Amino acid sequence: AHGTTDAVGPYLVLGKSGHADLGGETAVVDDELLGAIRWVGMDDDGAGNKDMVSRAAEIKAFVDGTPGSNDMPGRLVFYTTADGQAYTTERLRIDSAGLSTFAGAVTIDGDLTFTGAQTITTSAGDLSIKAAAGSSVRFNTAGVIINSLQADLDTTIKGDDVTYLFHVDASEDRVGIGLSDPDTLLHVWNATAGSVSAV
Repeated sequence: AHGTTDAVGPYLVLGKSGHADLGGETAVVDDELLGAIRWVGMDDDGAGNKDMVSRAAEIKAFVDGTPGSNDMPGRLVFYTTADGQAYTTERLRIDSAGLSTFAGAVTIDGDLTFTGAQTITTSAGDLSIKAAAGSSVRFNTAGVIINSLQADLDTTIKGDDVTYLFHVDASEDRVGIGLSDPDTLLHVWNATAGSVSAV
């Protein structure tokens, strides 16, 4: 229990020094384990042999970079144990930069929304990706729709050596092949023959 009139609540601290002796003052180093929370359960082999050693899940905190003065980069790693196993396997890692890495498939039931204006939304047979400026790509059973919101945003496909292999000028409703400023509905540019207005 914790009683106070301010906004601070109780918390659990797992602290570690890099020194071999209790009370020693040695900085920890990159990749050093700072602490872990582990869950185990009583198991039974069916012959009366029981123990509470096998791990079901655990969360570990590591140093994730070089510590400095008032600087302690960290990462959290989440583990679970597969059926038939006694030890955990890494499933999710969140590093010091905030990058999350999943070790297996990710199942999403509903929308996945990012902080800010970028979003990925899903529904039955439909996946939409929308950026801050309004650009969007939609995948569904009918195919792929680029700029599904019909925003005034151009679309470019780049080649190995050609910057504008295919370019859609949304403001003018024109398509350019080999150039970024088509002057007709379909404008083809050939470096050898010069500009060819196909339509």
